[in-house]
Amino acid sequence: VLRISSPTLLTDGSSSAGGGFFNITPSSVVNNPALSAFEQRVILDLAGTMLFDDKDESDKSVGGAFQTGILIPSRWCVSTFLFQGVWVPFYDMHLGNSLNFTADFAKDINDKLAIGMSLNVGIFYGYDSDWNGGVNMGALYNFGDLLFMKDLRFGGALLNLGKPFENTELRGIEDTEAEKWPGITPKFGVAATMYSSNQVDIGASLDISIPAFQNFVLDAGVQVFILDFITVNSSWEYDAREYAEGDKNIIPSIGV
Repeated sequence: VLRISSPTLLTDGSSSAGGGFFNITPSSVVNNPALSAFEQRVILDLAGTMLFDDKDESDKSVGGAFQTGILIPSRWCVSTFLFQGVWVPFYDMHLGNSLNFTADFAKDINDKLAIGMSLNVGIFYGYDSDWNGGVNMGALYNFGDLLFMKDLRFGGALLNLGKPFENTELRGIEDTEAEKWPGITPKFGVAATMYSSNQVDIGASLDISIPAFQNFVLDAGVQVFILDFITVNSSWEYDAREYAEGDKNIIPSIGV
């Protein structure tokens, strides 16, 4: 749900290894709490999305989300604080209304290995109010260069350990209702810069996650950096349960 709060999160391939170019912002800790560990400058992030559906069965036409966050390095660790809000009332995209806060702390063990942990709390309102709270843990390993792959990285995370939302139900993939969400999710990924020149750099990422130990999701991302000025993100997701139920979407996301 929180990925909808930022155009970057929607198009970066949900990379737990930082994406092809390792462009880290405060919102990156949604994918892996360890990603911020190597940052050395304060980063402020502000983003938002709007959604439109003029044929929604509930006669709701506008929804959206926003986020604001700050990443602060120090001698002891890198601290990240992220606040996100979601308002999506559509019948066919029933994410509801929620406010979510994340506090993340990441530390580099050496120049290759980093670990991180985040705490998050959220409230859900408008459709039987509820709250959730959880812990997320992650690690990042910077392998270095391998053949044509530059800055090869491996990431892993265990997300959503704690109390899920239980008092409110959302429409699920199979036209059933999700009673407990989000579920505990192991996540593993790899990313690297695949090609580099004076005009164009190309990076890629691949992630596997197992939401609630009941599904298999593969995320693939490609990033292109043009003339040191323009970044183009594209990603595609395979969700096994969506495909099994005929709810597949083969169109990739693209962000500039």
